[in-house]
Amino acid sequence: MKISRPVSGRILTHAEGMGTPSADTVRQRARELAQIDSRPAPSEQDWKRAFLELHDLLESDSLGEELISEGLAEAAHDLMLAARKFQN
Repeated sequence: MKISRPVSGRILTHAEGMGTPSADTVRQRARELAQIDSRPAPSEQDWKRAFLELHDLLESDSLGEELISEGLAEAAHDLMLAARKFQN
């Protein structure tokens, strides 16, 4: 049975609880995405991706699935960001 809940935004970011993402949070995420891809400034695609990631506009079936998915996405994001910082 598919259970949906209202879209309220991402539950966790960098292992910390998160409410509704602020403009600053989206801005920081877009900067991180640009840095991962070795760009000096965020592109329009980075802004869109940051907004979609942080506002959790992807469908999921359950809260448990959403938490696992978010945890994996955050871990991958943090690893890519750390690898880019290490290369510089």
